[in-house]
Amino acid sequence: LNLVTYFPRIYPSIYKNDMAYFEAQKALGRPVYRQFQMDTAAVLTLYAVCAILNLKSFLWLVLVPQILAKDMIVTLNLLQHDGCDPQHAVNHSRNFVGPVLNYLAFNNGYHAIHHMMPGKHWSRLPMLHAAKVAPFNHASLNHPNILAYLFTTFVFPSRRVNYDGSAYVNPGINGALGPDEPWHYAQESLNATNSNPTAQKDANGFGDEITEKAGPDVVQTDVLFGGSAKAKAT
Repeated sequence: LNLVTYFPRIYPSIYKNDMAYFEAQKALGRPVYRQFQMDTAAVLTLYAVCAILNLKSFLWLVLVPQILAKDMIVTLNLLQHDGCDPQHAVNHSRNFVGPVLNYLAFNNGYHAIHHMMPGKHWSRLPMLHAAKVAPFNHASLNHPNILAYLFTTFVFPSRRVNYDGSAYVNPGINGALGPDEPWHYAQESLNATNSNPTAQKDANGFGDEITEKAGPDVVQTDVLFGGSAKAKAT
């Protein structure tokens, strides 16, 4: 049921947040707002042309598939964060590392590094995941097959738990954080080493070139959970 209702329930908040972000970029005079305007105009123009040429084909071959694709990628976030710890440096996301999903979704399955370094090109995410996430996160958060995870979690044996094996009580670990907060609309760039960059260099002085080094934002202090480690953000 969650997989059906999640998208329509959360999309209004996503849209509101996206528009607030671009309004902030407009007020700050940043080029990304102009790009947003041009991209929107191009897409709407293409929609109009396709609809005029063949309305039925436009609806079934363009608009409906795009809506379903948006539904699927947003709903995927439910699986990638369900029962995770949003306050942890690396255990905030579940990673699906199988080749099929990542081929279809531009490596979105490597979800922890997607949040930690959201401006990085999708082709670099597997390498960055291997260097900055896999050595430090909980072993249960790296799944080879999303279909197997779906089956065992929601069908049989239908064991929905938090990432560390503790009992899942809706809304789980995320429930203590309260209501959503505004995103960091005025941040400098997404091409940085964390999801709220105020500069392009991390604590050790590395900039955008940091790709193969273990992250300075992760500190191995204790071996836990079968080889994973505690981590903390700088």
